[in-house]
Amino acid sequence: QRTLLFVSFLILFLATSWGSIVQTRYTPQWVAAKYQITINDWQNVAESYRASDVPLCIHRDGVSSELYYLYHFLYPYQYLRRCSWYSELQPRRILTTKTGKLSLPSSCVLDFKFKTGESIYFCPLGY
Repeated sequence: QRTLLFVSFLILFLATSWGSIVQTRYTPQWVAAKYQITINDWQNVAESYRASDVPLCIHRDGVSSELYYLYHFLYPYQYLRRCSWYSELQPRRILTTKTGKLSLPSSCVLDFKFKTGESIYFCPLGY
């Protein structure tokens, strides 16, 4: 009986392991589509800011990890830093969440809106 019990647990373990491995090998289509949307947005941002040297920084409210990590995946040697890292009076583009506009200076204008909800504001007088 011990052998039968051991073999049945072993078969159950192998079957559940195999099922979970096969199921997680492929990225679901909705995840891949969501990543592709964010990647397209980043590429559109990069094309529009190519000639500009105004820094892009992260607002203190933060951004989604998906947006942050996909940026670093696409542009590995360009870093997104917090806005406090730069001098106060320097013009900048601020990457923020949906609710971040409430704490931005009045001179800031919407520059780009991501489909995930984050936005980039341009502040000509600094932040």
